[in-house]
Amino acid sequence: MQALIGQTIDRYQISDLLAEDQLGAAFKAYDPKFDRTVTLYFVNLQVAKQNHLDEYILQAARTILSWRHAGLARLYDFGKRPDGIYVVQEFIPGPDLRQLLKDLRAADSWIELGEAVLLVKELCLSLEFSHQRGLIHGDIHPGNILLKPEPVDDLPYQPVLVRTGFVKPSSPNLNSASPQYIAPEAILGKDADHRADIYSLGCIAFEMFAR
Repeated sequence: MQALIGQTIDRYQISDLLAEDQLGAAFKAYDPKFDRTVTLYFVNLQVAKQNHLDEYILQAARTILSWRHAGLARLYDFGKRPDGIYVVQEFIPGPDLRQLLKDLRAADSWIELGEAVLLVKELCLSLEFSHQRGLIHGDIHPGNILLKPEPVDDLPYQPVLVRTGFVKPSSPNLNSASPQYIAPEAILGKDADHRADIYSLGCIAFEMFAR
């Protein structure tokens, strides 16, 4: 995926690789039409087809395009090319929850209980919004929770879920989470529903509440 740096996909000018996994990669890109920085997710079309995700991702993007929720990354655009599918979302500079917890542990500290409760509450509201509209996130873990520097409630940031609808919960080989966040039925490749997201969020809550 490094080869895409410096390339232009549609009108989006790719500048930096942000992350990479089995499904594809996330890039920092520039949208000259609206003069804004965006995150462009590029999904390998062959991998998506092999896992029956090509139409799944496109349909999820069509659904999310009209959504407006502070706890879910805003989706601006999506498209399909001969070599892949791209999804363009708002760019959130971070950090993500994984980095926050890592930094706290390095300082022999821990997230305050009240903050953790509020964080879980905000994530529950985001998942409720998505689930009520028939879409499962499928890949809930701390790395997919970005902390937008905008205060909400009594939190100094807004937790935002990214990559909603990229994988099915029953596709654990493409889930970018560590196994400890994946629901047992999903790990076994069985049909999984919105409860798989709730299980993953429960694992994150336990990680924050317990030392």
